[in-house]
Amino acid sequence: MHILKIFVLILLLNIPSLARDVWNTYSSPFPIRSATTYKNGVILATDGGIRFKGLVFDDVFTAKDGLETSSFYSIMSTDSDVVAISEYGLIAKMKLDFSGWKILNRSYVENGDKAVPDGWARKGDILVIAFEKRLAFFNMRDSLSVLTIDRISNISLSVFPPEKIEIHGDSLYVALNGKAYVRVLNWSELTKDKHLIDPEAWTEAPASNMVLDPTIPPVVNGTELKNSDLYHDGKSIVKWILPVSGDEVYLASSENLWLYTKGKLKEVSEMKDYKLGEVYEITKVPDGGVLAASVDGPFAFSAGVDWSANFTVWDLPISNKDEAYGNRLKTLSVLPNHYVFYHLWGQGFFITRELGTWRHYYHSPGMGSCMDTIVNNYITTAATTVAPDSSGFLSTTASKKGYSLVYFSPEGDISCAKQMGEYSSGGPMQARIDEDGNWIVYVGSRVNGNAYASGGVDMYKCTPPSRNGGRLACELIKRMKTSDNKTPVDMVLDEKHEMLWFVTTAKIGYLDYDQDSLESPHSIKGLQSPEITSLDLDVRGNLWIGTTSQGAYRLSRTGNSFDSLTAARYTTKNGMLEDDVADLAIDPVYGIAWFAHANGITSYKRNDLRGNSSFMTDSAKADVKAYPNPFRVFQHVYVTIDNIDENATVSIFNRGGSLVRFFRNEQLLGGKAEWDGKGADGKYVAPGVYQYVVKSSKKKKKGKIIVIH
Repeated sequence: MHILKIFVLILLLNIPSLARDVWNTYSSPFPIRSATTYKNGVILATDGGIRFKGLVFDDVFTAKDGLETSSFYSIMSTDSDVVAISEYGLIAKMKLDFSGWKILNRSYVENGDKAVPDGWARKGDILVIAFEKRLAFFNMRDSLSVLTIDRISNISLSVFPPEKIEIHGDSLYVALNGKAYVRVLNWSELTKDKHLIDPEAWTEAPASNMVLDPTIPPVVNGTELKNSDLYHDGKSIVKWILPVSGDEVYLASSENLWLYTKGKLKEVSEMKDYKLGEVYEITKVPDGGVLAASVDGPFAFSAGVDWSANFTVWDLPISNKDEAYGNRLKTLSVLPNHYVFYHLWGQGFFITRELGTWRHYYHSPGMGSCMDTIVNNYITTAATTVAPDSSGFLSTTASKKGYSLVYFSPEGDISCAKQMGEYSSGGPMQARIDEDGNWIVYVGSRVNGNAYASGGVDMYKCTPPSRNGGRLACELIKRMKTSDNKTPVDMVLDEKHEMLWFVTTAKIGYLDYDQDSLESPHSIKGLQSPEITSLDLDVRGNLWIGTTSQGAYRLSRTGNSFDSLTAARYTTKNGMLEDDVADLAIDPVYGIAWFAHANGITSYKRNDLRGNSSFMTDSAKADVKAYPNPFRVFQHVYVTIDNIDENATVSIFNRGGSLVRFFRNEQLLGGKAEWDGKGADGKYVAPGVYQYVVKSSKKKKKGKIIVIH
């Protein structure tokens, strides 16, 4: 598995975008709900996927690997298989080649009943699953549910859920309501047991027959480990002891994983390729990639392959935590020169250099600036944005007299347009330059900082500081109410169509540059009334929205009007880590949609998300090229001809000058043509040298491709 992932990573690094649609996830695999050993490693069922950890490999399986979800409550293994049970009872089996998972059963998921963590027992082909309201018997050989029961003795399982189940011999033990109940079963003929659903067929057993304490003493090979990390208030926090070999033993609590080897204990909880954990905000970087901010404080950068080391702008354990979600903070902004602006709730603003590598300036309430404080020395805002001329950053500061607009230069200069807002708090922001060189600034107004507060959209005209002696001067143009009288939680500018789009937690709306009121689309086909968290726009003019429970939607115009939209939905069944999307960002440089979740991040790469307006122009940063070259037909999926104008045509000729393949229009989405090495007859071309010719209205580019069998 580890070797396979390394091979895939090498392909991604050297042959970008071979596939049109590629899902990837980066997760924090905690808390641990269940654990087992398998093939010289341990497998952990967690809220962030199924982690397979050994000395030389460390991988996490999530929805993109065929699991259809990423929150798993039970894991079990035999010499021949590994079976997992999700939070709501989806049953999956690992493929023999470790390449992914096969779903055995989805029927339990429809009930919406949560499984009991680590609540399983297995006898031959029969799997017993404890849910919070029932006990289910499942035949793994036939992938069928045998039956479920909702009472044991005189106890309703919906009132007293099963706490634990065990099998000893032919007897099934169930612990509930502080007692243990037992029943002898004919496991090979379970379907013929007519009394299985009879609650009176169970008898009470001594509670001592079952160990209900969720923790165990950390004893390894007869030695009790005394390491303080394994204890809290003098009591062990270890829930699983997992011997892999004589010298290697893993110990796990809900939030930690340790390896004990050669007499030494080492914590191995952290995933090497992703350390951010819970993410609430993600924003695009102008020249490609994204920056993500975690609830616990750190943020990190990715261009689509892996993540940088975490950056921390504060030396103390202070973070946005609950305020990040309650206020739907959108306070991370990035300039083209990689200066980053960031707000820490109640504490102030940070400016960092090199995408967070170095702290540059810190602006706190007590530094004598013009910034407002909502209470003494406590400064808040829900959003920041880049100044439209990229000279600095814009934000608001909350005040009981109305929020103020604030401009921050990269070198730490601050200018305020005081108490401009009708309400105390400012929400999401966007800014553009009008035909006279003024800044048009849009602010989501809020009665208070909460994302569910009443509010609307305020529109200002501001004189840029560069034209006003370094001072920001603004005047109100208009105040507008949203259709549901709720504050926006996110905004985005569609400069091509001269529109501002915004979302409240329940509605989608827009403002034409030359209109005086906010409008909403009349029809959005396929949208299922979600709670909305976030918004962004792709290079095709499609809107993307994140939701709290329905994944993400892409909204496309049905015709030429923005009043009629059609929604395409993306969830864990497509490959998303979770259906709860805290924030999203569409990166047009690499053509990737990014989604932030409580347990990590999802990336979704597709050609039509990539911008190509500058390809084959005098300002193009990259010339037309073909890769991999040589192209090996039985090793590579495609040879990609990249950095081309979408309005161009691509022709491929053999050495004799005959046309082999021709690409145009939809085949050039994202500025690339992907040739599978086959001719028009569907057969691989002969090995040799082929010429490609790319023609646009202004330019013509040629190159050669070597094809090897």
